[in-house]
Amino acid sequence: MLYGTGGWAYGHTTSSANAAGLGLAAAGSVGHEKNGSTAGAGLEYAFNPWLSFKVENLYHDLGTDALVSGAVAGVPFSLSEKTTAHTVKIGVNVKLKVWPARRLRSADVARSLAGRDFNCGPLR
Repeated sequence: MLYGTGGWAYGHTTSSANAAGLGLAAAGSVGHEKNGSTAGAGLEYAFNPWLSFKVENLYHDLGTDALVSGAVAGVPFSLSEKTTAHTVKIGVNVKLKVWPARRLRSADVARSLAGRDFNCGPLR
């Protein structure tokens, strides 16, 4: 079975930087809680009614952060990062109990509808 999936993604990102030059040094770290999206596709193969194998690829996008901006010696600068990731999952699914399919018989339908009044309005 080929399938697609998608939804909401959440993560915490941390960015660190160190710089040194001309006898000066600077260091910094910034962390953010991020919301984003995820989308992917997978393939699942059932060996029997209770055992299947799957492989799935997901793409996660947590957006872009502006980390720092300013000017040094009159030269403007900015630093930003985009957080994305791909994950690949490989797995085996095992059903703990196989529920038998129940056939719906006409006697069951008649018994469930007995005594009920269905008013659907006039026929046109």
